Amino acid sequence: MQIHFSKKLLANRKHAILIIKQTIVIIDLFTKSNVFLPK
Repeated sequence: MQIHFSKKLLANRKHAILIIKQTIVIIDLFTKSNVFLPK
């Protein structure tokens, strides 16, 4: 299953890059908002 997933990612490289960029944006937003949350 893992190998199939890797092949799928290689086939959909542009789509994978979009997902990675989206994930980075979400993590960045979460990190910034997390700074303002009380610990």
